Amino acid sequence: MNLPALSSYGKINIILLVFLTALLGYSAVFPPEADTHPIPCIHQQITGQPCPTCGLSRSFSSMIRFDFFRAEQWNPFGPRLFLFFFVQWIFRIVFLILAFRFRNYEKTIIIPDIILSAGIFLYAYLPLIRTLFRF
Repeated sequence: MNLPALSSYGKINIILLVFLTALLGYSAVFPPEADTHPIPCIHQQITGQPCPTCGLSRSFSSMIRFDFFRAEQWNPFGPRLFLFFFVQWIFRIVFLILAFRFRNYEKTIIIPDIILSAGIFLYAYLPLIRTLFRF
């Protein structure tokens, strides 16, 4: 069976899908309790002060376990950011299938992908960006 070559859009979707699967997998593997995540906050280690992104890993771990209240306690931005990554994971699967199925219309598929991704990005990241500029 001869498979057609993968387009750049398809390759990007696969790379993002692998990254997002690893991110969600990391959140599933490590429990949300304190000191269970192997990646420390460099800012907090240097300054002794938490940064606006402290607790995001634990928040994501709580979200993947459907503990939404605790996720917001770990980091108030966590649920929105997790939603962004989870929706992007779904988008990558859907748009990859669409790109394979409707190969001749790939350019038509890219526009809704960009618009939807930009919209969910703005929803998820604007509160964090505002806080970072005040920080």
